[in-house]
Amino acid sequence: QELEGRHALWQSSGNARNALVWEKKLHQLFEESTALERSLETCRALSARVGQEEAQRQELLQRRKQMGAGRNGVLDVETADLEAKERVRRSKQVAEEAYQTGVATLAAMAGQRDVLKNAHRKVLDVLNTVGMSDSVLRIAERRISVDK
Repeated sequence: QELEGRHALWQSSGNARNALVWEKKLHQLFEESTALERSLETCRALSARVGQEEAQRQELLQRRKQMGAGRNGVLDVETADLEAKERVRRSKQVAEEAYQTGVATLAAMAGQRDVLKNAHRKVLDVLNTVGMSDSVLRIAERRISVDK
């Protein structure tokens, strides 16, 4: 909010160069927020998928219990082996997808970190320049008042 106030002040004072710099910075911040929203959506999708897989897992366990009860508690060894292999295959697939999602998220966050560090550095430079300009103006005003 403070930055927006300064931006409006610069626009009203006619300092077009600073206004363009701030507009560029605001645009970069907007792009960063968009990237963060995309990352959040990815995390939400992963969370939904984990919930769906948990429901499937519960369904499979329920079916296994029903099959076992129908055969007086004895499972067919081949069927149990096939089911176990399928569960292992699905688990490996889910683990690989989670790993890939993590790698992509970390890469995106590393890029965002660099952009934010650069933006922060530039904002500090601009604020430093504005502070110096303000002090130079004060000195000039004092000099003018002393010279009168």
